[in-house]
Amino acid sequence: MQLAIRTSAKLNINLSPTPCISSPCYGFLSRHRLHVSKHVTIPQSLGTLLQPLRQNPPSVFSYALIFQYLTAYSNKNLLKLGHQVHAHMVLHGVMPSSFTAAKLVAMYASSGYTQNGFASRALDLFDQMMLENSEVKPNWVTIVSILPACAHSAALDRGKRIHEICRHNGLDSHSSVQTALIGMYAKCGSLADAKQCFDKISPGNRGLVAWNNMITAYASHGRGRECVLAFQDMEASGVQPDAITFTALLSGCSHSGLADVGLSYFYSMKNQYSVVPRLEHYACVVDLLSRVGQLVEAKETIDQMPMQPGPSVWGALLAASHRCRNLQIAEIAAKQLFVLEPENTGNYVLLSNMYAEAGKWEEVNNLRVFLKGHGMRKSPGCSWIEINGNAHLFIGGDTAHPQAREIYKLLEELPEKIKTIGYTPNTSFSLHDISEEEKMLSLTTHSEKLAIAFGILNTRTGQVLRVTKNLRICGDCHTFAKFVSDIYKREIIVRDVNRFHHFQDGFCSCGDFW
Repeated sequence: MQLAIRTSAKLNINLSPTPCISSPCYGFLSRHRLHVSKHVTIPQSLGTLLQPLRQNPPSVFSYALIFQYLTAYSNKNLLKLGHQVHAHMVLHGVMPSSFTAAKLVAMYASSGYTQNGFASRALDLFDQMMLENSEVKPNWVTIVSILPACAHSAALDRGKRIHEICRHNGLDSHSSVQTALIGMYAKCGSLADAKQCFDKISPGNRGLVAWNNMITAYASHGRGRECVLAFQDMEASGVQPDAITFTALLSGCSHSGLADVGLSYFYSMKNQYSVVPRLEHYACVVDLLSRVGQLVEAKETIDQMPMQPGPSVWGALLAASHRCRNLQIAEIAAKQLFVLEPENTGNYVLLSNMYAEAGKWEEVNNLRVFLKGHGMRKSPGCSWIEINGNAHLFIGGDTAHPQAREIYKLLEELPEKIKTIGYTPNTSFSLHDISEEEKMLSLTTHSEKLAIAFGILNTRTGQVLRVTKNLRICGDCHTFAKFVSDIYKREIIVRDVNRFHHFQDGFCSCGDFW
């Protein structure tokens, strides 16, 4: 409960009325110190739900409805208000029922803003429920709500402990729990465990969400053929696919180079399955075509779309242009993205890198000046590795870690070792306006390399290393991880912003096709 009070104390959001708040509702928020920013619009429906908190004491069910609403709304700013409503409940001495507690955990877990500590708060709440003196114990709804927090944090050990709690309390017999476990294990890098959970659901109880989770798991791990087979099995079982199914299926085909198969499913979506293609499906098709070298066809697909292309579509084309080294199409995509999402620094950085590779230093400088003038900074690359249940975070060039000396010593020695079996540092993934020696040094400091080196130093021989990165793994680090997996006979699993890479015996599961 102290968590809620601390949360309330930290959230000093400016008190300003917003267009959708009625005067009585605004007055209520003010009297009860539930503050909202002038930038946050509160829907009238939420204002209606807040009214019952006037009662003394407020109804526990009223809190549950608010938490449920905020979970469904999934708005980062409104979730801040949710923290304050939680504190309001605590300060008024309202003891949550198991139903309300489940909705509260779901609210924190559903936010997905791990970098802001939301998932961590959800896990803290779950720990409070597990205390011996707690009057509220988790049920299957709580488990289904908390597992996504483990997935967002890539906290595999934590997820396994929660799975064990499910077994101990008989909650794992519920198909919804097994379905949530599939997603958790897949997003934490354990595809085998995800498949085991899927297999434990009796065929008659495998609903659409379970199938979607399994197909998505295969897609994120680059198992395109397994995606297709699972889709066919789903059809045979009588379950009809939806838009989410096709997003996973097309993504899986794209990551595995199954262009013809993916396009066939895309063109059959509307007529055969009554699923109207959305922006995310067109983004998958653009990605799919570009990965097999059909960049012009990808651009033509965008031109022929029946709706306005969004950031996901143009973003796929920009990334594809970078892979294909097509600066002309990259500029077209970037121009659209600068309008659609002007604050996304990643688009500027990617175009800048392409200009640098082409030796267009004036354009590189213009972009840097623009970013600096608008107070925009590149998102720093960071990676983390979980060892014995503890996450260790590394930022590119990090020297603050207690074992920094040993980590860099190992990284200085490794290139010479792996050069003997064919590794050549690819300095095109380093800064472009520095010397070749400096490029080599900057490659050594990439966050995923720091995490891998730390893992080698602090785990037993043969133990799997699981690394998560907030950005896409660069080509040199990808090659580096392949050689390290061969020399140390380790399986290295890297989860980047797009997919999983399983490195083993010098090879990657993506087949260098990512």
